[in-house]
Amino acid sequence: MQLFSRRHALVSLGLAVLSGAARGAPLAAVVGAKELRFAVYKDFAPWSYRQDGRLTGVDVAIAQALAARIGVPATFTELAAGESVDDDLRNGVWRGSLVSGVVADVMLHIPVDKGLAARNGKALIGAPYYREQFQLASREDCSDGPAALDGLKIGVELDSAPDFFLLGVHGGKYRSHVIHFPDGAMAAAAMARGEVDAVLATRAQVQQGLRGYGGPVSYYDGALPGLGRTSWPVGLAVRADSGDLLARLNQDLASLTADGRLAGIFQAYGVSYAAPAAA
Repeated sequence: MQLFSRRHALVSLGLAVLSGAARGAPLAAVVGAKELRFAVYKDFAPWSYRQDGRLTGVDVAIAQALAARIGVPATFTELAAGESVDDDLRNGVWRGSLVSGVVADVMLHIPVDKGLAARNGKALIGAPYYREQFQLASREDCSDGPAALDGLKIGVELDSAPDFFLLGVHGGKYRSHVIHFPDGAMAAAAMARGEVDAVLATRAQVQQGLRGYGGPVSYYDGALPGLGRTSWPVGLAVRADSGDLLARLNQDLASLTADGRLAGIFQAYGVSYAAPAAA
């Protein structure tokens, strides 16, 4: 799996579509069209997922706040994650999927990374709005990191970077204790129910899965040698000719950060806001 797949990079460092013609546009075209189209990942709690049939999540609320500042409604394409974020950028903002050809004006939850940007010249990446990281959480003391996992059942998202890490680290000593789940939030929720003893996922997934849990929990945010990048900035992507739109969104994100609304959106979904690190 390539660097910067949603699972191996958006969950590592990590198709339902709306009808309509392909677009992806500079700011003036967005205003003229009277809507701002966003691509968000499908089934990606706590960022973009369906609850009682309604699309919700941190990224959905951020998109709605950004569109409101421009004065147009937000509409959404739910994008199934491809093998790499390069694939997702192609399907999301500059070509569209082979199924529909629909492209969005903005794609959310893209790693702000120089290497990713350099090899995707048909898209512009920027406007970081969050710093994601991996986190180990356990009912037992895990302040020593993975060394504290001996004999514990460990929940992890299937085929994610934490999964590959736990299956291979220390000669595979944890392999027989790894329990797989569809995503990291579900793994954390299983820990809250007592089905596993620990979980390794992104911090946002851990926080959502443990929301409302009042039992004992220990956290480890330190180095995880062999996992690669453990913290990365998350931002936006637009088509290469839409630099003015990206600049406007960056400005609006700064305003939402300054007045506390961005942190409030995160809080509403049980996720603590973390300012993005430099790309």
